[in-house]
Amino acid sequence: MAGSIAGNPTSNDESDQSYRGMAPDAKIAFFDIGYADGGSLSVPNLYDGVYPFARDVGAEIHSNSWGSS
Repeated sequence: MAGSIAGNPTSNDESDQSYRGMAPDAKIAFFDIGYADGGSLSVPNLYDGVYPFARDVGAEIHSNSWGSS
């Protein structure tokens, strides 16, 4: 998901935009909500536990793409 959002082509060729994301100059903030054993997730309260940190560093968009075994 990070590449789909913030991907930026390594080529200087303006016609090659195959790896360009929706916001190629964006910066990524990562929140790990998984347990070390990979068995489950611990989803925090987003409005009190995650969003304020992202907002404080200038985030205007938040993508939640979680997965677990």
